[in-house]
Amino acid sequence: TMDNSNPNFKNIFLERAGILKRFLNYVIDLIVFVLVFGFILLILLPKQIVQDVENINPIYSNLLYTIVFGIFIGTAEGLLRGKTFGKYLTKTLTVNKDGSKIDFITGFMRGLIKIIPFCPLSALSSIPHPWQDTWSKTVVIDVRLTQFHNLNLFNEIGKENNN
Repeated sequence: TMDNSNPNFKNIFLERAGILKRFLNYVIDLIVFVLVFGFILLILLPKQIVQDVENINPIYSNLLYTIVFGIFIGTAEGLLRGKTFGKYLTKTLTVNKDGSKIDFITGFMRGLIKIIPFCPLSALSSIPHPWQDTWSKTVVIDVRLTQFHNLNLFNEIGKENNN
């Protein structure tokens, strides 16, 4: 379903991405993050800093990891206007509830919301409504199942054809 407040988007039906695709997005994004963050730690930083990071209390290191992951994924989703690395592979997309493309601030805000403890638990339902969706007024859609009736809108949110 969708918010019909924007008259330009009344002719589409947004099909929410299911819990499996949402989980795959998270796993893929996590793998990319670990590879990028690991590369930065091992290649670009001096060995003393890497050793200091390894010796941090596990509670602090998990908190640091969560914050850096939230910033990383929020930046990616903001810059890619609703996509992350996982969303490219699963053919999903974050859009505003009216079906329009999100802006950088909305994508970045979604990443920051993911830093909040227990946020992942908010996604555990058959139709996920995690805090990052609810609080940012967005929805993650399955691009293949969403019906686009307006070619301009279709191209605006990044889909190349209507198949």
